[in-house]
Amino acid sequence: AINGKASQIRDLLLNLRSSLVFEEICLSPELMFTDPDAFSVAIACFTMQITVHLNNTSCEIESSDKNLVLFEENGSLMLKNKLTVVLNLTASLDQSTETTFFENAYTFEKDRGIALRVSHRANHRATARTDFTQSNLVSAVASCIKSLPPQHEICTNDRIAIIQDNSSIEGIVNGLVKVLVAFVTGSELYLASDPEQGSAFRPTIISANTDVIKTMYRKSTGIAKVFEYHRLYSLSCSRFSGLITEKPYPDLRLLFAHRSINTAQSPIDRGKIIASLAVHMVEEIGYFNAAGPILTSDFYDYRTFSQGVASQTRACGAVAQTNEIKLVDFDGKSGKVAVRGYNMGKAKTVLENVGETVVSPDLDGFYQLPVEARWGLDGCMYVMK
Repeated sequence: AINGKASQIRDLLLNLRSSLVFEEICLSPELMFTDPDAFSVAIACFTMQITVHLNNTSCEIESSDKNLVLFEENGSLMLKNKLTVVLNLTASLDQSTETTFFENAYTFEKDRGIALRVSHRANHRATARTDFTQSNLVSAVASCIKSLPPQHEICTNDRIAIIQDNSSIEGIVNGLVKVLVAFVTGSELYLASDPEQGSAFRPTIISANTDVIKTMYRKSTGIAKVFEYHRLYSLSCSRFSGLITEKPYPDLRLLFAHRSINTAQSPIDRGKIIASLAVHMVEEIGYFNAAGPILTSDFYDYRTFSQGVASQTRACGAVAQTNEIKLVDFDGKSGKVAVRGYNMGKAKTVLENVGETVVSPDLDGFYQLPVEARWGLDGCMYVMK
């Protein structure tokens, strides 16, 4: 059905381009993941080299000098400033058309240009914007798929529930990357707004931010508590116990928990969640100019940290496959985090009454992040509070 709609939308956009010059199509992040027509517009744009601008800051749209086309909740494409309906997609599409055939031959040109632009208001004064190319998204998708062990890879038997997170650029882009992962692996895709809604589909994999994942913890009682203690003991011995009773989420096998590297919260208690739900868990640590994580916990990492370590550590994990990370200004114990990789987009921040700041890499392509970290003897990076 998405292929059918996207095919029709591509034809409509080609006709529109013959009479109107525009560089991008703006969607609200909430609308893209809830409205089938808006979602199909985004898919069509990705295959036409038209920039998809996920924007929840309407003031930035109005201040732009470019001709923008907005996709509003009424299903209409609208021209900036004139606000006249150019094309009503809902009325124009043939709802009976459905095809599983999709042709999108690769050419080198398709890697050029901006595929995705994400704007987000961090607070009442500051706005951040990041541009991602096709290659940035492809790299993030490949890294996610290949980061799992072969016997636990995402496959056509999986049902992936993505709990939407529009609270940050990291959350928005991480959700989109997981959508593309579902497409590539052929698994079933469910878009949900909360864990309860997502669990109704009996997913095998759930992707959500760490705050949502924490709410999934279920306190065990009776015999189930004994099994939970057994699983906790097994995890302390670096073993995942298959000894389970009735699970809160019967078919669930894997959790992806994502958050930003510059949040002040302590690392999530992975052992507690794993033992409670009897599932594997991967924690992903991202930054607003990266597609997908830059740090990720290993599938088989069951360690828990002492209170002393947890009180000093903001995040920890191994370097994502698509990235390189080094420490600069190293003082013998810690240094500032610098990262580069194929998933790094071009970003800038705008502060009201101050101006904009472009986030630029150094001569070697490394972006310096506003956090300090140290390397552990286990090969993981520990980001300090």
